[in-house]
Amino acid sequence: MAPEKELKNSLDLEDFRLKSSSVSDQKPVAYLFFSLDVVDSTRLKTEEKNWIRLITYFFEAATDYASDGGFFVWKHRGDEILFFKPLHKNINIIDEIASGEDVARRLNDDFRAEHHSIKHDRVLHDPISIKATMWCDLIENSPKGSIDEAEGALQNIADKNRSVKLYLTQRNDTSDHAAVEFLGRGIDAGFRAAQYAHPLCVTLTIELAYLALRGGLDAQKLRVVGFKHLKGVSDQPMPIIWYSDDWSVLSDAFDVKSDSRKSSEESSAIRMPHPLTAELCQKHIFSFGLKDKVADIEVEIEDANEFDQEALAEGPAANQKLAEVHCVAVCFNTAGEVLIGKRPKKKNSPLSEKWEFGCAQLRDHYSFEQAIQFDYLHDYGVKVEEVYPNPVTTFVVEGSDLNGVIFIARVNGRPKPHSNKHQSCFWSRPDFIQFSASDCVPNFYQTLCRAVDMYRSWVVSDE
Repeated sequence: MAPEKELKNSLDLEDFRLKSSSVSDQKPVAYLFFSLDVVDSTRLKTEEKNWIRLITYFFEAATDYASDGGFFVWKHRGDEILFFKPLHKNINIIDEIASGEDVARRLNDDFRAEHHSIKHDRVLHDPISIKATMWCDLIENSPKGSIDEAEGALQNIADKNRSVKLYLTQRNDTSDHAAVEFLGRGIDAGFRAAQYAHPLCVTLTIELAYLALRGGLDAQKLRVVGFKHLKGVSDQPMPIIWYSDDWSVLSDAFDVKSDSRKSSEESSAIRMPHPLTAELCQKHIFSFGLKDKVADIEVEIEDANEFDQEALAEGPAANQKLAEVHCVAVCFNTAGEVLIGKRPKKKNSPLSEKWEFGCAQLRDHYSFEQAIQFDYLHDYGVKVEEVYPNPVTTFVVEGSDLNGVIFIARVNGRPKPHSNKHQSCFWSRPDFIQFSASDCVPNFYQTLCRAVDMYRSWVVSDE
């Protein structure tokens, strides 16, 4: 198949036209792609009468977690959500992969907890899981003009082993709205690799694994679990690569499975582990003709200081973060203790590993109370019963000039919080908190004092 035909046939473009893009003459951009998908969703829909609630929960939680990591929604494919983010030299690929694994594990925990909270007539014999796949590609923006007029440019992009970012509108659509579509062999490689993903690992393409190893990733965290023909990607079988920060998790799950339910990939990962060393990965890169491509990706990552946000603005509204309004709740339990958490370590972030009260983002059709209840349940595993309507104060959102709003909230009892998003979290009497101010987010203690005073007035008014 000719390269330009391959690009065109990856999507039925008969009813679409290319939207002229002001960014079409820009240099190519290295992108990171992230797929989250429900395993065996057909069984879920067959055996669980409340499956719509569960799938909706998955979509909301997955989008929330990925957005926290700077990803943008690309599109939904059935029960799969696809995300993308541009790469630049301030993004650490190893951290991104580890974060992807963390998101998948949190989603699996949340999804199962939500499932168990539903009263249903039939109990699933096996828990439904979420699997994750990550890959990277070098993307050129769509050439201007119609598909036919751009055919030469599309062929040139394919010949350079790159993919293309198209801005598509319906032929009869005269509005400025355009859907973003990524097409090319590198994109297809991610889709094909995702077929062999596992809920306890993150599946990576060979290019992303190579870049991570070049960046210093411990080769013991990568295992080749088989070689598969990836349709439309290569004539040769390509390695299926799994990443895990702790292989004992997969090993323990493998041991309790019956032989009939153990996949060949699982057996390879546990019984005959083959760590993917940098030398072996480089041989694969050379044999598949990807040497120039990964070199170009590395160059573009190093040259890119930040992504041109105007390029994203030309995509659909779904590609924007769900909200630009942030809100915080200083949560008090029945004993008058305050919930605090230590932020995760994050490179180049002034708030890395600082103590805070948590944070939520306002969504479409959500009140502040609903947004706080949703995010704090995900982040802490704590059910917020009520949010006091008057704010305590405001704050400046990290990395922007946007303001957020701080409230106080009630939590019944003293539920044990879970560190889904934080390094650690716990309840504490306000007067027992004695961190250095430099170890906390800005105005931590001023906010705490105001919140305590407001909470006392709130409690008195209810008595």
